[in-house]
Amino acid sequence: MIEAPFRVPAPWESWAVALGSSCAVFAITVAIQWFIYNKLLGQSEFHAVGVSVASVLTFVFIQRMMAASRRRRLETLRRFQIIVEMNHHIRNSLQAILYQSFSLDDSAAARLKDAVDRIAWVLEEVLPAVQDGNWGKPPDDDQPSERAA
Repeated sequence: MIEAPFRVPAPWESWAVALGSSCAVFAITVAIQWFIYNKLLGQSEFHAVGVSVASVLTFVFIQRMMAASRRRRLETLRRFQIIVEMNHHIRNSLQAILYQSFSLDDSAAARLKDAVDRIAWVLEEVLPAVQDGNWGKPPDDDQPSERAA
């Protein structure tokens, strides 16, 4: 599976897409109205209020929807940045703890190494699941977990 980069649209993009959509709705509703009133009914009157209301509502709806989507993406990006930073600091601290285990007796060093392995497992297995959006989903029954808590 090819992953697309996590992209946060610029603020002007929501305005541009909303304006383009609003113009498209305006053009389509004018064309439909012209076809129905002029061609089918033989009337030459133009009802601008309905066309204008549809265009304005389209503009407002799409702009707000895209702005909310942008806010959610920014929040998600901030969470990812915090997770990456946390992962970096924890791994550096674990490396220092692991080097200290060589000065301890064998049983204390084994317990310390087990704790370091457990934390490393969480960083390698659980943290990517949070980043991928699989957090809270039950694991596959075909794949047994590597470590039982």
